[in-house]
Amino acid sequence: MDQVEGGMPMSPDDEHADETFERVFGPTDYDFFHGDTFFIVLDSVRWNGFDGYNNSGRPKNGNYVGAVSDRQIAFVENLLRHVPTDSLVVIATHIPLNGEDPRTTTANRDRLLRVLSGHSRTLSVSGHTHMQRHFYFGSADGYEPRAGTEHHHYNVVTASGTWWRGAEDERGIPHTMMRDGAPNGYAVLSLTAIDTRSGTKRPVIASPSR
Repeated sequence: MDQVEGGMPMSPDDEHADETFERVFGPTDYDFFHGDTFFIVLDSVRWNGFDGYNNSGRPKNGNYVGAVSDRQIAFVENLLRHVPTDSLVVIATHIPLNGEDPRTTTANRDRLLRVLSGHSRTLSVSGHTHMQRHFYFGSADGYEPRAGTEHHHYNVVTASGTWWRGAEDERGIPHTMMRDGAPNGYAVLSLTAIDTRSGTKRPVIASPSR
């Protein structure tokens, strides 16, 4: 999930949480075509503000929730008016659309799915959880395209696995299996006119500490 904004724990509020990302990369919400596929990248992290330090003197983490704003919903809606209804639309966020608690799910995903309902071929991808999961959303979740298809959400693997923890191999690189038992790695998404496929690969990289 490279170049998808994820927030900073020292920022005083959500308005300033993105300023470093914006200075280096640009807007946190943006779109582009790759071939006939239309991509929309959204910042789905709502930062509630700096919450002090923990006992080790480090900034406390976790003072955030997953959500998309009214402005972002309007942004997506306005974009999709100009995208052919038979185009594949891919949404990329940091926090998944579906999760176990407010920090691992997008609270108002139903609003986003309703906006996407004008397109019958949609996919979304996310990171954040350090697990690999697939979810499918239909009419009960707000996604109601005329073709009756489901929206596929892919929570993607991560190269660091369980944050580079675990027994080291012969090269000194931690085993770092992810929390759901899947191996660490990265995803390769292949898009064609009639099919969408994803596969994972193990990273050929050293531990960041080496």
